[in-house]
Amino acid sequence: MESGKNINENSERQESQLVTVNETDDFGGGFEDNSAEEHLAKRQRNGHYLGLTTAQYESRALEVLQSDLGGNVQGFETKHGKLVRWDSSTNDFAIGVPNKKVSSMFPLDGDSQADRQARFDYLQVRDGKGG
Repeated sequence: MESGKNINENSERQESQLVTVNETDDFGGGFEDNSAEEHLAKRQRNGHYLGLTTAQYESRALEVLQSDLGGNVQGFETKHGKLVRWDSSTNDFAIGVPNKKVSSMFPLDGDSQADRQARFDYLQVRDGKGG
């Protein structure tokens, strides 16, 4: 399965499992200044999230960011107060500033699940509060 391509197949399941991190963490309702379209176009040029509309892409980024940790969802807060979430089942990696905006969503690099997990672990050590 290629990263970001199974989103339509799992959207109903993922919607039913959505649990907010905090009732006030709305990430400003999405990307800042309508930049979701630019973000999605960049991802689609690289072969990811094909077939998604801008609204679907933005909605999925919010779903990932608002997901509680556990199961397939891992995450951390950066030294600069950004929230990072990675859904390993879809390989969606999202970054946002709580109560302000979604910064980005993209698939993690790596040819295998182990490679992607290692990349996530590296980012957590490098950018996390404890790093």
